Amino acid sequence: MGMGDSSTSSIIFLSSHAGTHIDLPRHFCKDRESVRDLLKASNRFFPTYCISCRKGPREMITPDDIAPYIGKISDAKALLLRTGFSGLREEDPDAYINDHPCPDPAIADLLREQCKELQLVGMDLISASLPAQRELGHCCHRSFLCRDRPILLLEDAFIPETGSLGGPFTLSVYPFLVDELDGVPVIAFLDGIDPPDNSR
Repeated sequence: MGMGDSSTSSIIFLSSHAGTHIDLPRHFCKDRESVRDLLKASNRFFPTYCISCRKGPREMITPDDIAPYIGKISDAKALLLRTGFSGLREEDPDAYINDHPCPDPAIADLLREQCKELQLVGMDLISASLPAQRELGHCCHRSFLCRDRPILLLEDAFIPETGSLGGPFTLSVYPFLVDELDGVPVIAFLDGIDPPDNSR
């Protein structure tokens, strides 16, 4: 405070893809849907399932990782892919940013065909784009976001351990609603997970 002001105000500059965030079609598809077109102040996705597909640096998440579970997730509104790579977020941020796994663009076609109600796919990766394979990452984003039925991407999310296939859960997502954004930071909660047993 200073100069006789009665209060202090701050200005915050924030990337639309900072921290846990959702990519909207406008991120890669010109003149397509933005934040206010597809998200509300409070969004609930049920059922949400979580598939564990542990991957190492620069490995690909492929349709073969998902195919064994298709019959059990066909009614999914949201799907979370847990690679376990988010453990490096604090431990080795350079690897987390530059050497993370990435999804095969073919995953979007498989999910769109087999999960007719799917609206969102979340990952414990900073992005679906790997810096060393930028064009592949762009192709992946477009495969999810730019088709007639877009599938939103939840990136840089902490996804708890739920076994090889967890769910059904409820995923609650609270975005910062700002007109025309191509992506938006969110607060996300996964409900329905048993609390950890701390007695051991």
